[in-house]
Amino acid sequence: MEDSNKHLKRFLQICDTFKYNAITDNAIRLLMFPFSLIDNAFSWLDSQTPGSITTWDELVGKFLKKFFPISKMVKLRREIVTFKEFEGESFHEAWECYKTMIQRCPHHGLPKWLRLQMFYNRLDAYA
Repeated sequence: MEDSNKHLKRFLQICDTFKYNAITDNAIRLLMFPFSLIDNAFSWLDSQTPGSITTWDELVGKFLKKFFPISKMVKLRREIVTFKEFEGESFHEAWECYKTMIQRCPHHGLPKWLRLQMFYNRLDAYA
């Protein structure tokens, strides 16, 4: 039920606190990731063929494909692109709302300059 991108971000923050001589970050992440999962996510990972995931990037790709499907990404990206400031909403409130939308969909593929332009163009002059 948790946002898969937030889960990965928090997991990496925790893993980055562990450093062992002669053990790569990749190995630590692969070893520890199952312990961060519960219910369906754990069952999904457990059902993967042993040895089929050998790198952290492979695991992240498969995890996001399963728990952050393209349809969800498209929906969240559409929210970013069609963002509109609410009447009576302050600039700061609108900006925080917009940043939250972007954080919920880190794979949106929109360059920073375009995101800023879309935000600026969708502000209303209610003041």
